[in-house]
Amino acid sequence: MSAADIARALGVSQPTVSRALSASSKVLHIGQTRRARYALPRPLDGEESNWKLYQIDASGQAQVAGTLHALHQGEFYFEPNWESDRYSYLLNGEDHPQLFPDLPWFLEDMRPQGYLGRLLAHAHGPALGIGTKPENWTVHEALKATLAHGDDTPGNFILGGHAIDAFLERPSPSDAIEESERATRFDQIAHHITEEGEVPNSSAGGEQPKFTACIRRPDDSLLHAIVKFSGSLQTDAGRRWGDLLAAEAIAAEELSRIGLPAANSQLIQTEQRAYLEVERFDRSGSRGRIGTLSLRSLIAGLGGELEQSWSRSCQTLVRNGWLSQTDADRAATYEYFGHLIGNSDMHLGNLSVFLTPQLPLELCPIYDMLPMRYAPQRSGDLPTKPIDVRPPRPEELSQWQPAAQAAARFWTQLTEALPANSNLRESAQENSRRIQDASNP
Repeated sequence: MSAADIARALGVSQPTVSRALSASSKVLHIGQTRRARYALPRPLDGEESNWKLYQIDASGQAQVAGTLHALHQGEFYFEPNWESDRYSYLLNGEDHPQLFPDLPWFLEDMRPQGYLGRLLAHAHGPALGIGTKPENWTVHEALKATLAHGDDTPGNFILGGHAIDAFLERPSPSDAIEESERATRFDQIAHHITEEGEVPNSSAGGEQPKFTACIRRPDDSLLHAIVKFSGSLQTDAGRRWGDLLAAEAIAAEELSRIGLPAANSQLIQTEQRAYLEVERFDRSGSRGRIGTLSLRSLIAGLGGELEQSWSRSCQTLVRNGWLSQTDADRAATYEYFGHLIGNSDMHLGNLSVFLTPQLPLELCPIYDMLPMRYAPQRSGDLPTKPIDVRPPRPEELSQWQPAAQAAARFWTQLTEALPANSNLRESAQENSRRIQDASNP
């Protein structure tokens, strides 16, 4: 509240309120002059009410980005430590630039989420007293989990003393997996996750079973990866997921061929499972990190509609000066390609931008691009219906045509990569034909 609002509510003079506020060591003073606001901190579980927010740079050095204060009524105040106007676009609170009605939107990606978030909740939720279902957590329960186990979240933010200590105490990856031993180690890790309930260290989003790993290459360089894995290849569902992971690797290759950045990936198959090792673009060297924000967090921070498509969301960002038109056009091509390969899961959490000191931001390489319409259903059915291809409008041609060329090659490549007995081969061939028909009416 402002001093004037407090004075009116109490029926006293504003100088009286100002003297009382100045004498209090508990009240937070936010902003200056007429925009000044006063707030009472809310301790989490009766303990701390504020936490340092750290940023890790590409070399692995930690810097204090600011301080996050929890307030009553679920609000938060972020006190930045950035120089000049660096990252000033992040401070767009409603009543005051540094006040947010919930966890600041640019920290939303740190919340435990997806497959790994649920594993983390199952293992640590009871000890934290917050339950085992992240989707049911309040903002303060999610904050507790992040403070306790948030040393390896997406991007380059780390919140709180416990998490930064865990990062600083972790040695340079001495436990890196030798590239030649990946198949054996991946089988062991997947077994621990699925059979013994062990929890990976990261809370990277997404529902596909996965874990994080650091791979040591023959030249001693390190690769940080998210490793997706299928179920047992002795089952129909496991084989289908193996086919889809192969499809994701091919999709990345075909997009790269038309000059659209895609996360580097490699398919690894053992007798037990298929694995897709996807290089993380938010990691650098042995300990360095790169800042990222999902479109979901970004659009939410601007008060936009979260059900929008990638292309419409990116046009919104262009109008607000947050993204270049070139990147918006790139997002449209990604989206057309996704439709043409049957990707039914292109939500705003599956496209990200790099977090930079000034605007405009830049799109990250694409990830999670695969034909999800063919994922095994809960009933056990394995879909095979070919995709529907709509010819583009005239104004869509410049983005649609390269996407169609890449998608047609994708289906041809996938047909050749699929086992002879795969029930997806016929659909893949038909999909390629339909795209070619739409491209040459």
